[in-house]
Amino acid sequence: MNISLNKTWTFCIRMAKWIAEEMQRDSSRYVGVLKEVYLAQNHPDLRLKNNCFFCDYNDDDDNGCETCPARLVDLGFHCENDEYHYHWRPTDFHKELVRLNKIRKAKEV
Repeated sequence: MNISLNKTWTFCIRMAKWIAEEMQRDSSRYVGVLKEVYLAQNHPDLRLKNNCFFCDYNDDDDNGCETCPARLVDLGFHCENDEYHYHWRPTDFHKELVRLNKIRKAKEV
């Protein structure tokens, strides 16, 4: 995939928000399936590593999470962090992405 870093952030945050909203409606849903549904509805031509815009951005198997765009803002970021785990706490995950994106944009000035 060749999407800019800005678009990667935008797309990732939109998907995280949609998943959080879906999970609020029905918490028995599986995040992995919701990611597939979201991508099929919104980006049907994209095939993303781990169905994740961040994982796919650098497409670097050797460095994996070390090259995640969110780690460019916070070296301690990991999508499976207990405080905002993407699967177990999708609302908190979305909030963390929004928080990091604000920091990222402020640094661009």
